[in-house]
Amino acid sequence: MDKVKHLIAGILLSFTGLIVTAHALLAGVIAGLFWGCAKEAVDRFGLFYRKRTGWDWKDIAWTVIGGVIGGLIMALTGLGEYLKTTEHLF
Repeated sequence: MDKVKHLIAGILLSFTGLIVTAHALLAGVIAGLFWGCAKEAVDRFGLFYRKRTGWDWKDIAWTVIGGVIGGLIMALTGLGEYLKTTEHLF
């Protein structure tokens, strides 16, 4: 179940990579990698809670896969281009 949460988080957060690049698929990969590593840092160091679960590369991989799926969705639907051209988000 934990891997499914990472996959869904990667999909939902993939648009945040548009801050770095206008290419939707690359944005999804960057966002997945960033957020996956950030979450694992929280798990490793117990930043917001006392329980430390450790670093898990598989969790990062699942978050990146979610980011790729989100990037593909943005690229295929034109959502990435829409988000970059409107002033609503960035």
